[in-house]
Amino acid sequence: MRTDCFAWSGTKRNDDGIMWIEDEKCTCLDTKTCTGCRFYKNKDTVRRRTYKLGQVEITEWLPK
Repeated sequence: MRTDCFAWSGTKRNDDGIMWIEDEKCTCLDTKTCTGCRFYKNKDTVRRRTYKLGQVEITEWLPK
């Protein structure tokens, strides 16, 4: 899974020099396969905007 994508989420752990990722997931896809994903954007090129519309929370990813 590409960790430089805006849709990637997970927790990087390091314990005595052993590194692993917990709770790795993509918020756009149901699989861990990024090949050919049409939603990929580098997380450094977008910014997150969250707001409420009534009781629904909406998240947008806008260009920086």
